[in-house]
Amino acid sequence: MSAVPDHPPTDSSHRHRALGLVFLTVFMDILGFSIIIPIYPKLLTHYLAAEGETGTLIGALSRAAHWLGGSTENPLVTAALFGGLLGAIYSLLQFLCAPLWGRLSDRLGRRRVLLCTLGGTTLAYFAWIFAGAFWVVVLARVVLGTFTANISVATAAAADVTDEKTRSKGMAMVGVAFALAFLIGPALGGFAALWEWAPVGISSAHPLGLNPFSFPALLAFLLAAANWFCAWRYFAETLPEENRTSARAARHASLFSLQSVQTPGIRRAVLINFLFTIAFSGTETVLVFATAGLFHYAPQDNAWVFIFNGIFLIVAQGFIVRRFAPRLGERVLVQTGLFLGIASFLLVAATQGNSAAAKGIFYTAMACFALSVGLLQACLSSLLSLYSAASEQGKNIGIFRSAGAFARIFGPLLAALLYFKGNGHTWVYLAAAILTVLPLALSLTLPRPKARKEATS
Repeated sequence: MSAVPDHPPTDSSHRHRALGLVFLTVFMDILGFSIIIPIYPKLLTHYLAAEGETGTLIGALSRAAHWLGGSTENPLVTAALFGGLLGAIYSLLQFLCAPLWGRLSDRLGRRRVLLCTLGGTTLAYFAWIFAGAFWVVVLARVVLGTFTANISVATAAAADVTDEKTRSKGMAMVGVAFALAFLIGPALGGFAALWEWAPVGISSAHPLGLNPFSFPALLAFLLAAANWFCAWRYFAETLPEENRTSARAARHASLFSLQSVQTPGIRRAVLINFLFTIAFSGTETVLVFATAGLFHYAPQDNAWVFIFNGIFLIVAQGFIVRRFAPRLGERVLVQTGLFLGIASFLLVAATQGNSAAAKGIFYTAMACFALSVGLLQACLSSLLSLYSAASEQGKNIGIFRSAGAFARIFGPLLAALLYFKGNGHTWVYLAAAILTVLPLALSLTLPRPKARKEATS
């Protein structure tokens, strides 16, 4: 059995394989970010208890957390800050490394760079399996953030095998992979945490060994290894040798390219995405600490919360958007999504105690939250496509994705700091509600897309 040759695809089957690998690559990127979310509270408190605060990395972070926020008797508060730091580091590395991998793929081809980055992702998950000490966890997340920044390569490969008529469908696969990974990743992490392997080797002298979270890491490793094998076996090069010179000359779009965009609708859609993603990513990171503090939820309980959210996310994208976007328009659904987001944040902020009524308020908030995210993900991407000329869609989608990645640097960290300062979740969700008022105001100024005008006239 030999690998696929290093040449561009020449038929539809090869194009379908390329798009399938693009889907898997983006899916694994977001899975790497989200699989750890439900186990943050137990993971960080476990290492703090196992290693102590003297002469350890986690101890230094704990002292820094207390210096930032003052003393607290609640271990979840300190763990939340650690979770925010890890999330911010991961997203920062993705934001910085994505254009580097993209440019390298312009020189060497998509296949070589994808195989390299997918291999690095696999090794990072393998290291996490044997993270007996906390610094190994941090190192694995750093490596993971660096190599899963290959979404720029995957997006470029999708553009290579599609034309202007089919490009929007290819890019839509990226959005589907995002949504599916945010559903499966946290659920997988939560349920996998049920199988806790006995920790061994947790000391500065023996930092490598199994830990209670090795099973989620093993599952992620197996998925990443399967992804690498599929790429090696089935993914043919999508960028011909003769096109690499012109590809190197092309500038890769990022958030900083927004200044060159003259269309007001695109600029506003990108800014709405940026502001809401700060609120969304921050509250999602803090969510598992809020449920642990309010309802004493374990990782598997949080997995069910994410599955509950995923059901409403699918309802939003699979039913509401399909049925009502042609009738009402994407602008109305974006505004509806932002209203629902504000409502969900306020409801979670109001949730106190462990009563049945409190849980009812909380799950109502989660339904609103998932519907909000589903509507915004689908309709903002659709508006961006409608606002863009066919020749500019790839660039504008790159700017849009870059803005989201940049927002995910700040969202988890700011939310964790607020959680720490406020000794709980209330101020985090109040701040998210206030922040979401800004994109809601912007959404009222979104122009009607030309294609939608023609359709309704």
